[in-house]
Amino acid sequence: MDRVSRIDNKLSAASPPWIFSIAKWMQRMRLRGGYRLLDLADTYGFLDRIARYQLSDQITIDVPLYRTANRWDRDDVLNYDKPTVSALADAINLIPEPVTFIDCGADIGVMSILVAVQSANIEQFIGIEPNAAAYEIFKRNYERLPFQSKAIHGASATLMVWVNWPALIIILMMTTQNIWFHRKVEKYLSIQLIIWVLKLVGMLR
Repeated sequence: MDRVSRIDNKLSAASPPWIFSIAKWMQRMRLRGGYRLLDLADTYGFLDRIARYQLSDQITIDVPLYRTANRWDRDDVLNYDKPTVSALADAINLIPEPVTFIDCGADIGVMSILVAVQSANIEQFIGIEPNAAAYEIFKRNYERLPFQSKAIHGASATLMVWVNWPALIIILMMTTQNIWFHRKVEKYLSIQLIIWVLKLVGMLR
């Protein structure tokens, strides 16, 4: 088992270490040595912790610095896929009814959390993450949201157990960049949509 696998993902969250903050600042300023300093911080265990960032008065996010994919400071989090976050938030804010936001492949929940910061019209978050290492942090982040939330560890099919589809307005966010996966998901959702519409029509008769 490698060092990262042995890190307790239930560690208490704290501010990021100073060496991490300096390395990220150097990278942002395009100063040489920033990436090397970050590697050294990782090698000597400075990044074996979970950083917590305040994103709004009520919303925070825990970020596992020991995971290379989540080696973010607060600015990285706030700028994460900004066009997509803004587009989603704008669309949700135009919907007159309360929205249920479903995040499939949520990782640590950053997309959900950023949309929550910008949207006042969401009454419930449902997130799915199959990766056990990411799920533990994701669950922590969802539990602190000031909204009703449900964190699910598993594949997207698990949603069928939890969601009464015709009763919800759903914003579905697929965070993967895999084109093949997108096509498979789109085909699956198209089939499911036809089934749900037929069920709904049957319910209305």
